[in-house]
Amino acid sequence: MENQTGPQTRPHTRHQPCLRRPQPPRRRTRRTRHRPFADELFVASYHSLLGYDFDLNPTRRIDNFQFANLHEIKLVDDGIWATSTQLGCAIKVDFSGKLLQSWWAHEDPVVLEKLGAHPHPLDKTKDNRLANLRNCSKVHLNSVDVHDGRVYVSLNNYGAVLRLFPTEIVAHEPAFKSCHNGLMTNGGESPAEP
Repeated sequence: MENQTGPQTRPHTRHQPCLRRPQPPRRRTRRTRHRPFADELFVASYHSLLGYDFDLNPTRRIDNFQFANLHEIKLVDDGIWATSTQLGCAIKVDFSGKLLQSWWAHEDPVVLEKLGAHPHPLDKTKDNRLANLRNCSKVHLNSVDVHDGRVYVSLNNYGAVLRLFPTEIVAHEPAFKSCHNGLMTNGGESPAEP
């Protein structure tokens, strides 16, 4: 096998065939809004989002030059938020991988001044998926969530939860250091009974 220096460009395929269950035809009316992500499972690899139907047949692969060491993804109506931990950024892409919005921890004055993080210069015009394997972000941006229209991220190495656009520190707690995930709930929610 040849030595590949760049990201894999072949489409992702399954190793074993999957028998598809017959599906009833779907009816669409004018009131039905087509959602580009209906009935799909998305998983994050190191530098790609892989889509599957519920029979685990590949449906799509979403790539972006700023996907590196993806840790968490969050589906929203117009795209997917992803944490690019290697680069210290949270990025929102549409379902073709086009960048819609981004936040860079090492460029944010709140993170630099209040948390004491250091700059991490990157050339955002190049393909960073495999370019920074030895020079990674030290904030360890781990999780992303969207609650009431606001984006929240956690910085693992600082034990901090931030609300973005504009950036605010929501929590800065030593007990949060090394946490990997968070969950936002609505007021008054209670778990469903088993």
